Amino acid sequence: MFCAKHHPPSLRIWWAVLFALSIWPLISAIIQFAANSPYDPTSLDDVLAIFIFPVTLLLLVLSIRGDTGLVVEEFSPEVIQPLVDPETIDSSNVTSYTRSNFFRRAVRFWMSSLLEKGSEQALQLDDIPHVVPEDRAETLFELFD
Repeated sequence: MFCAKHHPPSLRIWWAVLFALSIWPLISAIIQFAANSPYDPTSLDDVLAIFIFPVTLLLLVLSIRGDTGLVVEEFSPEVIQPLVDPETIDSSNVTSYTRSNFFRRAVRFWMSSLLEKGSEQALQLDDIPHVVPEDRAETLFELFD
């Protein structure tokens, strides 16, 4: 899994350049607002320059810090366990996705019974249908391997 602790240098440079480029329209807008010029001080480009500047300032701060805020945690193998043992799966309680036609799949109609049950009561693990064997991760992994 890709997890970057720092923003890439190209993105950080772009944010710094974007901040530098946003200064000129801001100065122009401030001059237009301060001076009683015949130019319309509430023009859209001046208003946008004033609202965009704090955003580019935030991006400049993020580019200087460089951190994305993501924390990468390592998991031990004994923590990662499947919720359901594949040998104990009841073949009568499988999802109706494979038996559904194109229309039912497109409008997610094959999930209606599960959604109805979930709206009436909290779902338990036994209420959720299992994936058919040909769509399980173990089977598909063998196809890609």
